[in-house]
Amino acid sequence: MTVIPSSSEAGPAPESTVSRKKERLWGVTSRGMVPWPGTSSVFGRGFFRRFRKLGTMAWLFLGFLAVGTAIFLFGLAGTVGPYKEGLRENGQPTFFYGAMAFGIVFILMALRMLQVALADKGRRELPPRKERKAPWTWDHPWSQDWMRPDYGKHVGDTLLGRVVFFAMVALFNAAWLTGEGFVYLILIVLDLFALVVLYVTLRTAFQSVRYRTPVVIWEKIPVFTGNLLQGRIAFPRDMRAMGPTRLSLRCVRDEQVSEGGPANQQPVAIYRETQEIPLPGEPGEPLDALSFSFKVPDDLPGTNLVKKEPIYWQVVVRVPVAGPDLEVAFLAPVY
Repeated sequence: MTVIPSSSEAGPAPESTVSRKKERLWGVTSRGMVPWPGTSSVFGRGFFRRFRKLGTMAWLFLGFLAVGTAIFLFGLAGTVGPYKEGLRENGQPTFFYGAMAFGIVFILMALRMLQVALADKGRRELPPRKERKAPWTWDHPWSQDWMRPDYGKHVGDTLLGRVVFFAMVALFNAAWLTGEGFVYLILIVLDLFALVVLYVTLRTAFQSVRYRTPVVIWEKIPVFTGNLLQGRIAFPRDMRAMGPTRLSLRCVRDEQVSEGGPANQQPVAIYRETQEIPLPGEPGEPLDALSFSFKVPDDLPGTNLVKKEPIYWQVVVRVPVAGPDLEVAFLAPVY
């Protein structure tokens, strides 16, 4: 068992770099799309209650689903069943295959739009304020026992967006049949981007299966700007680091990139401090825990998850292991 101590325990502080350059975080969910702690998934318990609150928009989504289903069933009828021969007299078999594919993509897009609308509606329903003297408890249920990584509970809510993306890329690839050179160039760029997203998705799925979930134990809650943020990350017992571990403290703000709700916000890191902590033993030894300590600047804002453009702090740990590195982010109680 190996425990990497914090700088205060080990003597010399680990090498650290600080950046205040704004950096867009790709592949990270905006805070507005993350349900409030303690709530269920948007498609989970209370779905019909939330759906009815959409009012006329609910009928619009039902209309989109009906159109997509009709297109899919038309393509299916021209592929199998008793109407197959009659419909194929007026169309090629590939036409009906395309109709089925388009219908599926249309249905997935409608479900994704419904998901975004439900998430936006849920984010407007702020949780009740509990302790007036402890405002840090208003927007997140902090615990000094242990806490799971950020985003983890509602990963299924973000998975649908990626499924829709891959379905649309697959549909666009039918344009290879046009034989146009400029179309090929656009498709190559789109497919390369899709491969990057696929790699990140598969890596995340692989890590969730290979490793149990790491947790963080905070030494103090809350930590105010200008003070030390200290804690310990506990890893699964089969975690074997192959090199130095990288720890980052970052301040993130969700910025509006276009008109609309939380779905049109992009997380941007406005501050980042990164520490590289060498292994105390040999590579491949079991890693049990990692203690850390960061000095939080006093000229940056604290966490505020109820703003229109939320601000929050995260501790991100990256452990080099055999295969894709393990990387998880924990929401930090900086106020």
